[in-house]
Amino acid sequence: MDQCHAAGIYDPEESSDEEAAAGDEKLVGSAADGVAVAARRRRRSVWWANRRGLAGWKVGDPAIVPELGRRPALRVEIVALRRTRVEAIDAVGRHYLVPGSLLQVDTQRAYCRI
Repeated sequence: MDQCHAAGIYDPEESSDEEAAAGDEKLVGSAADGVAVAARRRRRSVWWANRRGLAGWKVGDPAIVPELGRRPALRVEIVALRRTRVEAIDAVGRHYLVPGSLLQVDTQRAYCRI
């Protein structure tokens, strides 16, 4: 990165947050240091949002995982709590790892295992 920056080939100011790569944090100390700092902030923000999303949940609670893309919303039961995710099971026995920030309260408590 430093050599490309010195040669005028790379400009860290042209990077877009929407195009962040998974390895951006490895750029600390290079010409792309600003990109690395933004990537770290973004990752920590997601981690804390997922961690806060687990507050108040316990094993056995029914929950809803909202619709994502073409997958419909799921009613699940929480079977294990992890640091930032829960392990959940749906009515037909499929297991999911769900980020805490996605969980929604099932107000109907309609979870029912077949």
